[in-house]
Amino acid sequence: MKHKLVWKKPDQTMHEAIVSHREMLSSGQGI
Repeated sequence: MKHKLVWKKPDQTMHEAIVSHREMLSSGQGI
């Protein structure tokens, strides 16, 4: 099950990047 561990990390980083990007957008739009 090493494959799942290898794939889980990039997914988490992607998700975090999207979340932080969304937060920046919302604060920029004042929503």
